[in-house]
Amino acid sequence: MMNQDKISKEKILSYSCCQNMEERLFVYDTIDSTNNLAKIMARDGAKSGTVIISNHQSAGRGRQGRSFYSPENSGIYLSYIFKTDIPLEKVVYITTAVSVAVARAINKVCGVYPKIKWVNDLYIDDKKVCGILTEAVQSTDGNFCGVVVGVGINCSSVFPAELEDIAGNIPSGNGDIKNLLSKELVSNLDSLEEMLRDREYIDEYRENSIVLGKWIKILNEENSEYFVKDIGEFGELILNDKSG
Repeated sequence: MMNQDKISKEKILSYSCCQNMEERLFVYDTIDSTNNLAKIMARDGAKSGTVIISNHQSAGRGRQGRSFYSPENSGIYLSYIFKTDIPLEKVVYITTAVSVAVARAINKVCGVYPKIKWVNDLYIDDKKVCGILTEAVQSTDGNFCGVVVGVGINCSSVFPAELEDIAGNIPSGNGDIKNLLSKELVSNLDSLEEMLRDREYIDEYRENSIVLGKWIKILNEENSEYFVKDIGEFGELILNDKSG
């Protein structure tokens, strides 16, 4: 099992050369959801690049209202405030960029590049090791004021019985993996605006996709089956039905 040392602000800062890290990094032992707090902070005027990390979430969330398994000291639970002028309908575009940013961080620290399941899950050895939840933030007057990017990475190999067959963890390696990886995640997320501007990451996303060239089903369409022909420039799936 991986080194169970806690994530701490002091350790991350000792590794980090990211700009203004001390002022924008908030680390907690436990919290209900890092995304919940990040959304509140974003509405209250927190700057783009603000980071919230917790060693435990009591009410971690995934996509479509699902819960996200996030027990004490077993993973990295991080939220990043990203204020951008990208239109709300292009939020999926941000999620694909984040997937590559996180995969790059895992590869650099752990030595393995995860595969990407559209749109937001990372897999190693056919098991999910990371989930990403991107949520739009509205100001009190209802205007769009940015997004919160939530990243949950499994660092422990211990899971409840119902998750054992589908959940995995990043390689343990040696040293202070969680703090090193937290630092690398922030560094990569700080480059989001540049990634979104040049869009070169889309090729990397395609190369590591586990759905490209596969037949898939859409959950809310009965008896649907589509062939994934390509991934578009904004991260959208391009599908063919059975008739082509």
